[in-house]
Amino acid sequence: MVASPDDQTVTVVLVAHGSRASSANQAHLDLAAALDARIEPTVLGAFMELAEPSIGDAIGRAVDAGATVVAVLIAIPLGTISA
Repeated sequence: MVASPDDQTVTVVLVAHGSRASSANQAHLDLAAALDARIEPTVLGAFMELAEPSIGDAIGRAVDAGATVVAVLIAIPLGTISA
């Protein structure tokens, strides 16, 4: 049985690459927290590598909190992509 849209609880996992620089990781988590405070649905920060929480951990946290839909969005600044 699929839940109707009115019965869904959505969480967005906002994913960054992760960095050895703790300040960069904290900036990403701060962005996720700021979005979470301003919008519905819930927003959680996560990292592909080099930092915690991992994507899997964030998805688990969302499900444990009652999420029925988890959207994973990759947040890579366009200025950092190289050929």
